[in-house]
Amino acid sequence: MLDAINEKMKTMYNFKILQKHGRDKTRPSTNIIWSNCCKVEGHAQSCPERSLKTGPARNHNAGFTLSEVLVAAALSSLVMAMFLALLVKSLGLWRDGMARLQLSEHSHITRERVLHGINGQFGLRHANRAQVIYSASQITFSEISTTATNNFTLFLNKGQAAAYSDSAGQHRLLHSRTFVEQVSITNSGNFLNIDLTLAMTNGWKKYTQPQQIRVYLLNE
Repeated sequence: MLDAINEKMKTMYNFKILQKHGRDKTRPSTNIIWSNCCKVEGHAQSCPERSLKTGPARNHNAGFTLSEVLVAAALSSLVMAMFLALLVKSLGLWRDGMARLQLSEHSHITRERVLHGINGQFGLRHANRAQVIYSASQITFSEISTTATNNFTLFLNKGQAAAYSDSAGQHRLLHSRTFVEQVSITNSGNFLNIDLTLAMTNGWKKYTQPQQIRVYLLNE
């Protein structure tokens, strides 16, 4: 009888202690809860509950998933393709610019050599109009100087490099890949008109440079 009374009193005491500290064991819980007694300004007060939720632990050393690797590879391939396309386009523009610049320079040199000659040896500016003979693609003329009269022939054959011949043989006006694309030779009074289109190839692309040469021929 005495043991039953002591057990009942012990249970009531524990119940009151749990109520005082905000802990009720009759309430089910899936968390592990700690409750400590804190003192605030000399008075006992229940501390806030701290819970430790149980669950699967996260692995901070986990790698990438297959889908993430595929997405990253696809994005990298797209960026690389865009970069290569830009590089190829830039190289093409640079190649076109260099080819056109070189062809323009060759056209200028050809014009000067047709008019004034090479190293003062010949030139249509010094030709005698009475002795100029021209056809569809060549011009034969005589250069008049104070010492002698020299005969020259200018060859402008389509698909070939511009050339000339003198007493020493045939020579090219330019030692390059430039060739004659089109030529038209006409005469109007004392003027000899040469419509000349030079061309050059760079890989699979052909570049052309048209020009017109007008020569005033001397009477004597």
